[in-house]
Amino acid sequence: MLTTLLYLMNLRATRFSMKIIALLVALLLSFAPTLRAQSLPADLAGVQRTIEQLYAAFSTQDEDRYRKLVTKDYLLVEQGEILDLKLDIATFASARAAKQTRTDSFKFRSIRIEGTSAVAIYTLSSEIRANGEVTHRTWVESVTLRRSDDGWKVSLLHSTRVESPK
Repeated sequence: MLTTLLYLMNLRATRFSMKIIALLVALLLSFAPTLRAQSLPADLAGVQRTIEQLYAAFSTQDEDRYRKLVTKDYLLVEQGEILDLKLDIATFASARAAKQTRTDSFKFRSIRIEGTSAVAIYTLSSEIRANGEVTHRTWVESVTLRRSDDGWKVSLLHSTRVESPK
């Protein structure tokens, strides 16, 4: 009888321990997506740096550098138009003709990284000098990037110009 009682107490303790272990495992698993979604600072900085470098290449009309920062299937969606890489780079000619220079500043609102994909949302403010005139413009943009062996590359850029109050 005593043996049976000790056996039952041990069984209950084991079941209790198993319930606690199961609860702990469930809690850990529930936090796993959050832990995975958190990005390393180097990844976040890499995404931000890629976007800034893309605009630096755009500002200097450096086609080779620009091509290295985007994917082969890159698209730009801007003001209701959809441009592929070839059409986007074609706009460099008018900037060159106008001797355009620009100074860009970014305010990053969000950068999310999941695996080899990233999404960034930011406000872009630019001072554009062309044909002796200075223009200030602001856009709200979202960018999708893919990680490659060469680092982050922009695959989609969606840009909406923010009109200045009149």
